[in-house]
Amino acid sequence: MADPDPLRDPLAREWLLADGEGGYASSTVSGAPTRRYHGWLVRADPPPRDRRVLLSRCEEWVEAGGSREAISAGFYPGTVFPTGFRRLRRFAVDPLPRWQWSVHGALVERTIALPRHRRTVVVRYANRGAVPFKLELRPLLALRPYHELARRRDLAAVADLRLTITGAETCEADDWYFNVEYPAERERGYDFQEDLWNPIVLARDLDPGQEAFFTAGEATAADGPELFAEAIGCLPARDRSEDGRIYTLRSTAADFLVSVPGGVETVIAGYPWFADWGRDSMIALPGLAPGRAGLPILRTFAAAIAKGLLPNRFREDGTAEYSSADAPLWFVRAAVAAAPDSAEEEELAPRVFEILDAYRDGTDFGIRMDDSDGLVTQGLEGRALTWMDAVIDGEPVTQRRGKAVEINALWYSALRDGASLALRQGDAERSAAYSRLAGRVRESFARVFWDDDTGYLADVVDGGIRDPRVRPNALFALSLCDGLVELHQAIRVFHRASQELYTPFGLRSLSPTDPAYRGRCEGDTRSRDLAYHQGTVWPWLIGPFLDAHFRLAGVHDESRRQARHWLAPLLAHATGAGLGHVPEIFDGDAPHTPRGCIAQAWSSAEILRVARQYGL
Repeated sequence: MADPDPLRDPLAREWLLADGEGGYASSTVSGAPTRRYHGWLVRADPPPRDRRVLLSRCEEWVEAGGSREAISAGFYPGTVFPTGFRRLRRFAVDPLPRWQWSVHGALVERTIALPRHRRTVVVRYANRGAVPFKLELRPLLALRPYHELARRRDLAAVADLRLTITGAETCEADDWYFNVEYPAERERGYDFQEDLWNPIVLARDLDPGQEAFFTAGEATAADGPELFAEAIGCLPARDRSEDGRIYTLRSTAADFLVSVPGGVETVIAGYPWFADWGRDSMIALPGLAPGRAGLPILRTFAAAIAKGLLPNRFREDGTAEYSSADAPLWFVRAAVAAAPDSAEEEELAPRVFEILDAYRDGTDFGIRMDDSDGLVTQGLEGRALTWMDAVIDGEPVTQRRGKAVEINALWYSALRDGASLALRQGDAERSAAYSRLAGRVRESFARVFWDDDTGYLADVVDGGIRDPRVRPNALFALSLCDGLVELHQAIRVFHRASQELYTPFGLRSLSPTDPAYRGRCEGDTRSRDLAYHQGTVWPWLIGPFLDAHFRLAGVHDESRRQARHWLAPLLAHATGAGLGHVPEIFDGDAPHTPRGCIAQAWSSAEILRVARQYGL
């Protein structure tokens, strides 16, 4: 299990705050950025996608007891300078990231806040000891798109960025910090050096008990105390009976929910580098914004449906990319569950019917119902349309063209939901048609996918050829609905998934007994893509795994106890080493190192959903 102590490896632990507009603040506990995406102020201009790293960090110095020491850190060629983390005595997220350093008898505290929709980071410095000290800040600016790296550039780009601290002495500067390095980018095979600009030096004496507020963004330090209090005040209240670990995840769930000018609301799939993705948003919605709370997000995506397809993602310029065979079916599930028997349901109903009719009649990317058995087939050369979507040199890593098992479980579930929705809308003819189609799918499903020799469901069937690989996709036939397979078949599927796919941090994407299995998702882009869905652990799959468990075992004290046992390591990581978030992926092999995005929407959301749904 991952070590929950953030001071044990301060260069590896990463914290995150989000501003409600797609921007964020994030770095390591040590203070030394390891990614190009790290920064104290990474703002979406315009929101929610086109992010820019404005303030990378501050170089911070403390004068106390006649000596001058740093409390910050940074990577440079062959060295780390300064090494302020060596004086770090305490770090916690309670509820905001807070550090304490001991410097020659002085106790220095820093807390970072990112109030929602204020486009400003607020940093509170406090003297928590008995020795006065002088604080010196040198803000280091990147002023660049967050996927890129900066070299010495035109200084006019800082026109809308204010850098202020209460009660400070200020001195203009024009210093450049050359060849700042980001080791995580080097490990991932990307460019890893840039230059940062220091335009000003801020200094402030702090006597015991005093505080000072530094701000970077649109507001000024005079607003610091109010904005700081505002950031804390927006946290949800905790029910006394609620598991503290679940409350922590619920508190950070708002990081993924974004609203922008014009009333558009959406879900950021993951920080620091994902924007809003249709599949991720629809899967995450019941956990992040259950019921009516998710309606504004459903409207955002409903408005972008074309030819019965939901955007796979929105590009950073706001245009939609359509390349997902499952996202529209997840939309149906989320829309029907959000607000039954309401005006909002009536508003969404035409979009639900548009999706179902498009899948029945055929739409782009080869997505269509096979008239012979009622099952959905999909795929085009060089395209990966399911959630296992890694592509290298125009070729999907996991070739799943044809009838994918989870797509057809979703199709069956969507038809049943559509039939219920049509009946509530007074369209008995449409309801009966969808019900008949659902019946055909149920009759065909086990016959097409079940393999009695392996005791498992084929992952994909294409032209009568079954792919026998043991992947977690078979579980959706159990988790989404009843009746697709016989009970004895469901038990065998769940048992095999439990034995070969379950890990303490989620489910592997491929059984380790398979020759194609890759146990570590590391190295350059190609190496990572080859492992991404070939054994890598995905925490979000704990949701369908537990759904299947409760469908088979029933919901009672003993089944809840078992579910809590399965969830415990993942929750311990999220609220310990994860500093309040669940990452995108873990390695398939022990010790299951976390990889990918440090905070992923559906990873947290599925834990929250099953905890609420089953009373965990």
